[in-house]
Amino acid sequence: MHADFLHAFAHALHGVFLWGMLLAIVPFVLAWLLKEVPLRTTLARPAELAAEQAAAGATGAEAIVEPVSEAAAAR
Repeated sequence: MHADFLHAFAHALHGVFLWGMLLAIVPFVLAWLLKEVPLRTTLARPAELAAEQAAAGATGAEAIVEPVSEAAAAR
């Protein structure tokens, strides 16, 4: 009785595994066939970046440096 149960269980798992692998391989292959489209080519256009820096009052590297807190500046 125990051996019959194990055989039936193993046989059922085999079928489920085969269908599961088929359902996993098909989308994987389709994903490989998709054309890659970049979301954007640059981070910002130079004119827009310059306008944002001018509005903020920063020039060059000042826009990248984070402001120093008053406690750190007092040391």
